[in-house]
Amino acid sequence: MTSNSPDIIISTQSYALSESELLKDYPVKSSIEGWFFSIEQVDTFVCYIKAKNIYGFETSTSGSDDADFMVKYIEDSIRRESLRGGMYFIE
Repeated sequence: MTSNSPDIIISTQSYALSESELLKDYPVKSSIEGWFFSIEQVDTFVCYIKAKNIYGFETSTSGSDDADFMVKYIEDSIRRESLRGGMYFIE
């Protein structure tokens, strides 16, 4: 896999974002409830994937893997981080 490890950014946001707000910048819904993705092709065969949840948590990665594979990679990272108590998600 050529993707970088996702960077986890903790937000200081004190309110939940609505789904309609998130869909403006993150038009792809995740299989994890409350998470949304933005997929941008930044170069030939290189994608930049950003994810954000309704509570303001963000993560991103880039690489030359298939975009769907990279989304699943981020979702797996979110689940692992959540199990360690580092990020909140609803499922």
